[in-house]
Amino acid sequence: FTSAVSYNAMLCIYYACAIAFRMNERIIHKRVEPILHFIAIAAGLVFAVLPLFYELYNPSNSTYAWCGMVTYPSECYLWGDVPCIRGNAEMLIRFSFI
Repeated sequence: FTSAVSYNAMLCIYYACAIAFRMNERIIHKRVEPILHFIAIAAGLVFAVLPLFYELYNPSNSTYAWCGMVTYPSECYLWGDVPCIRGNAEMLIRFSFI
């Protein structure tokens, strides 16, 4: 999802360079595109790999995914007597707003 949003922004910047700034295609391909590709790919990798270090990817009990950024056991932060083994709820909330 993050890479898709980044590439959408990259496409907007590309069209701004080509139409509004009237940059030559060679300059765009040599100077602008590599930077934009790096930013889009790096953003996608960071937001996909960072939750691994906080153990946020766990089995999900939802019908649309087998795993996701959930606590284990599921919704353990709602129950007072069940400790959360993986996926700190505070970290889940922080990542959900990124």
